[in-house]
Amino acid sequence: MTAPLEISFARLDAAPASTLAVLAGQELALSPAVQSLNTKAQGLVLKAAEAASFKGKQKSSIEILAPQKLDCQRLVIVGAGNANEHSDSDWATLGGYAMGQIAARKTTEASLVAEVAGAGVKPDVLAANLAFGA
Repeated sequence: MTAPLEISFARLDAAPASTLAVLAGQELALSPAVQSLNTKAQGLVLKAAEAASFKGKQKSSIEILAPQKLDCQRLVIVGAGNANEHSDSDWATLGGYAMGQIAARKTTEASLVAEVAGAGVKPDVLAANLAFGA
């Protein structure tokens, strides 16, 4: 029997878990939080995305191990696709996909930044829908 998933909500500026998952919109549209991570990592997020031909397509992802200058051991970037076209159920589906990507890394704890450029939905609603899908 598997243990139930424990979900808690934190501010965007809270310290992340060792596995940090973030969302990127279509054509690599980055939210302010992800832009900040990219700046802190001296452009590593965009450089890794370019190297992997990652464009933020829905249900795609890349992983950066031991990202320099970031407070995490791995960064998983999950494609959100065209964020302005998503319904609540689309966000829940994306939350399930993100959870699958996190679980595949066999980590016991992870942070998912619930912020997407152009989402057109309040952050608390987005976070709730992603958590519901997870």
